[in-house]
Amino acid sequence: MDTSIELPPRLSEGDTVGIVSPSSPPRPGCIEGMVDYWTSRGNPVKVGRHARDVEGGFLAGTARARADDFNEMLRDPDVRVIVPSMGGKGSTQLLPLIDFDALRADPKIVLGHSDGSALLVALTTRCNVTTFHGPNGMDFGRLGVTEFSEQMMNSVITRAEPLGQIPEVSTREVVRRGPAVEGRILGGHLRTLQTLIGTPYEPDWTGAILFVEEIDCEFHDVDASLTHLRLAGVLDQISGLVVGTCVDVRERYWTSSEDLSDVIARACDGSDFPILSGIDLGHTRDKVTVPLGVMARLSPDEGSLEIISAGVS
Repeated sequence: MDTSIELPPRLSEGDTVGIVSPSSPPRPGCIEGMVDYWTSRGNPVKVGRHARDVEGGFLAGTARARADDFNEMLRDPDVRVIVPSMGGKGSTQLLPLIDFDALRADPKIVLGHSDGSALLVALTTRCNVTTFHGPNGMDFGRLGVTEFSEQMMNSVITRAEPLGQIPEVSTREVVRRGPAVEGRILGGHLRTLQTLIGTPYEPDWTGAILFVEEIDCEFHDVDASLTHLRLAGVLDQISGLVVGTCVDVRERYWTSSEDLSDVIARACDGSDFPILSGIDLGHTRDKVTVPLGVMARLSPDEGSLEIISAGVS
């Protein structure tokens, strides 16, 4: 990926929002709530033809059907934002079927998190276009997007200026000190990112600020995923690590005297990049929208992460 990146146009009132289900089937009420949310903002909505499909229980239809919906939104000149109805599992199945040329030809905002991290990172990697790690259908349609999350999203996708310092909601912890570093910010859900290692959709990590977050797993799962990234050479390339506030991550199987920061520090032993934890992104109710591929500054001793480049034009 180039150090410069293509920015999609900012979201304006009247722009159409496309809703798709690239992973698991949406929970009851998700799509209906998403339609209500976006239309109340003055944004018409198109729902993918297969967005309510179910295949095998945990998939929202076949890979081809899910990819067709996604590609239709990429190719539709009226659609300016694409939002998944749900995370879950299965988005990596779409990657060989995605029309990357369509996004290169017409950059648009692709938003989401969780399993959608695979799509976001792959699109930014293959197209050199910014994508956006932020709310998805569970936030808009089932849980109700919080005022903080909406403010952070609007600051990133409706204004052609840098987000700046990310406000502190959860308590932050400096896991490893060091000088401030700058780099392209890349990341997402840790176990989903792990599935991209060694594939054509893995980004160039050189000098990147990597952010990861997790939900509903054990300390040993985080240890295994970070160890995989270390053995694959990812941790040898990045300039800094940000760990988002994790949700329901604790050791249930083993009796452990460690906390999550201890696990992270040990898994990253042998490297010297700074590590900051407690940034609100991903599965937290209050979440920042992070534009992937743009420049950021991590200042661990100050406990701050700053997005220093705009995500939209």
